[in-house]
Amino acid sequence: MLLINKEKLSISAADNPSHPQHKIAKFYLDGTRHISETYGRYMRFIDPRQPRHTRGADSRGNEIPKMKEPDTITKIPLKASYYDKDRGTEIWACCLGDPILHPNGQYDLGNTRAITITSDKVVDTEKDMDLAFYLAYISPFVRKKVIKIDDPKMDAKKLGDIRRAEVERQMAIWNMLTDEDKLKTMAQAYGVPNVNQKEPDIIRMELEKILLEADKRKKVDFTVRGTKEFLEEMKVKDNVILRSFIQQAIDDKTIVYKLNGNWEVGQKIILKVPQSDIERRFDYLCNYLGSSNNTDKLKDLLGDIVNSEYIENANNYKVIEWIARVNGINTTAKSKDNIKGKLTEIYGSGTANSQ
Repeated sequence: MLLINKEKLSISAADNPSHPQHKIAKFYLDGTRHISETYGRYMRFIDPRQPRHTRGADSRGNEIPKMKEPDTITKIPLKASYYDKDRGTEIWACCLGDPILHPNGQYDLGNTRAITITSDKVVDTEKDMDLAFYLAYISPFVRKKVIKIDDPKMDAKKLGDIRRAEVERQMAIWNMLTDEDKLKTMAQAYGVPNVNQKEPDIIRMELEKILLEADKRKKVDFTVRGTKEFLEEMKVKDNVILRSFIQQAIDDKTIVYKLNGNWEVGQKIILKVPQSDIERRFDYLCNYLGSSNNTDKLKDLLGDIVNSEYIENANNYKVIEWIARVNGINTTAKSKDNIKGKLTEIYGSGTANSQ
């Protein structure tokens, strides 16, 4: 039996929109349906911290490099606070026996106020669905991953997703990026320096290393651009070209990062990187210049870097097309000479160094 705010859960409230427990009952039924469909009759909860092993010795003093430590007991209270963004904070309790009825008509847990788990606990969902629901959805022990729901199918899928991402990344880097200009553009966009001075396979190895490190950081910072983003951007979107352009300017030392946290071009400050973003200062600069609110800042930067010599000698024509689009020039069905001519009219008097 489940109690919510010292009242019994009324499952029939799911069919009555005016009932105070209507949303709670629907939440319960949706959850139990998912449990039944996903786990079947038996649901196993495990302590992921166990078994523990340590270096030890037997009774004769012989060293055992991996001796199993005694299992520790985890006690899980059957009463917990639960927050829902629509319903607010609720107090849930799971009664494994008869609840206590107080004189004021409110209910409370009976004698069993907690359950214990050593290495695991198997719950029969046909007999104890309320307990399965409470542990899976309400108890902070599962939500905070102190206790884990054993799901071999899901674990296998996660491992499969990782393997598939690895294969896709390798295919993209080593088999699909055969065009050298595109390889350099993508590599620069993800922070590979000095691509014009490196052999293609060296670029590929450095790019693969950067993506592997990014995927590790992405586990704690979802804003990090890793393999998933790389695969999505294989078509070389404008954002990728912007990042490539900036990395090239950094390689040429046209854009310089200073110890005071400033990104500068010449004597001009582009922006100051907050202390919290120092480790990802390249991304911070690219995101700043790529924001639609900072198009004027990007145009100013282009004016400090691009000139007629830059336009004429640019190795990657996609960069030239991108600069044209930044300036509002329609590049569709336009020849290279036509686009370069229009850019020369804009930047012909620039003072920037060429690549």
